[in-house]
Amino acid sequence: MAIEGISLSELDENERGPLWVLNNAANTKRKLRGNVHISIPAVNGKGEDGLTIEHTWLPIDAASFIPRQRLLQATQFRRAVIEGLIKVISRDDAERLLMQEGAYEERERLDGLKDIVTNATKQRKITAEMSVVGGDQGDDDESDAVEMFGEENLAKAAKRGIENDEDGLQPAFKMLADRWAEESDMSVLNAMRARGKFTPGELRYMRSILKKDVHTTTLARIEAGLKK
Repeated sequence: MAIEGISLSELDENERGPLWVLNNAANTKRKLRGNVHISIPAVNGKGEDGLTIEHTWLPIDAASFIPRQRLLQATQFRRAVIEGLIKVISRDDAERLLMQEGAYEERERLDGLKDIVTNATKQRKITAEMSVVGGDQGDDDESDAVEMFGEENLAKAAKRGIENDEDGLQPAFKMLADRWAEESDMSVLNAMRARGKFTPGELRYMRSILKKDVHTTTLARIEAGLKK
């Protein structure tokens, strides 16, 4: 069941309370993937505070980091909502997502990624401007290699001569899927939730490499997706 977003006009009617948001970048026309970074002007007008909505299916209460009123007054925050990079959802929907199976494991995964990114030379960020005038698409981005795919640089791997197979799948996706196949059932399911949409070909490839005795829940979800 799709989660309905809350419009800016509805949000403007209430200046208090939490502000639950989801990273929705993968569902934009450009299918961006990564953390969404939004700059919020400081109270005194000097400098800015940063708000990062991580690349995950878990929602965050943005108002717990920056006051709700400041968020709603910030041009970048409003633009991110309008462009669909983030989706504001209700408290009930947020609580339902946070109670879903795999939420704890997903939080642990994100905490682990923070340690990796801290030691990386660069971190991929999506800003409100990227959906209009720039930014990266898909999984082939070189700067995304450390955070999303470990030490292997997918762009360089492609340059070494790894080409698409006859099924048309990108080498970046195959490398990612092969890595998932070595992880636990819940880890794979959470990673697929965070990624968002898959083509039928990608789902069939995942079905072919996952282990039936290990990835039972994920394989069941894949089969359901292929039947739609």
